[in-house]
Amino acid sequence: MRCMFPYLNPDVVSTYLLDNPDFLDQFVAKHVATDQVEKWLVKKSGQLSNRIKQENNKHHNEVTILWCLRDITYYRRW
Repeated sequence: MRCMFPYLNPDVVSTYLLDNPDFLDQFVAKHVATDQVEKWLVKKSGQLSNRIKQENNKHHNEVTILWCLRDITYYRRW
C-alpha cells in the first residue's frame, strides 16, 4: 500500500500528536471504541504497576545492601 502523503512518517506524526494533544483526544473520542480505550488503560496501568514494583524492589535491594555493609563494618570492629 502506497502512502498518499510520502512526507509523513512515524516521527512526524508523533511530533504532531505531542504538540497537539487535544487533537489526539478528539480523534480517539470520535473514532476509537470505548472497550479499546479500556484495554489500553488496563495495559498502561499494568505497566505502571510493574514499574512501581521494580522501583520498590530496587529500593529494597539498596536498603538490604546498606544493612549488609553496616553489619560488615560492625563485625570488623570485633
